[in-house]
Amino acid sequence: SPDDARRHNGELEAYRTAIRSLANGMDAPVIDLSHPAAEETSLKDCPRTADGVNLTACGYWALAQRLRDAVASDKK
Repeated sequence: SPDDARRHNGELEAYRTAIRSLANGMDAPVIDLSHPAAEETSLKDCPRTADGVNLTACGYWALAQRLRDAVASDKK
């Protein structure tokens, strides 16, 4: 239901905040996957998950792009 989705999204936001806080304390990088990257707009008609959790081929492609970009920017 929409209420369940809102509650779950709020829980995810709290989790992301806690992970970011832990990472900052350890001077560790964090890759935020919660918001689409610019190049993912080309996937607007291709769902990234099959059920909101499990990635599709488009989802794995988008994840790979994010990881590639994060690793490349970390080497600079």
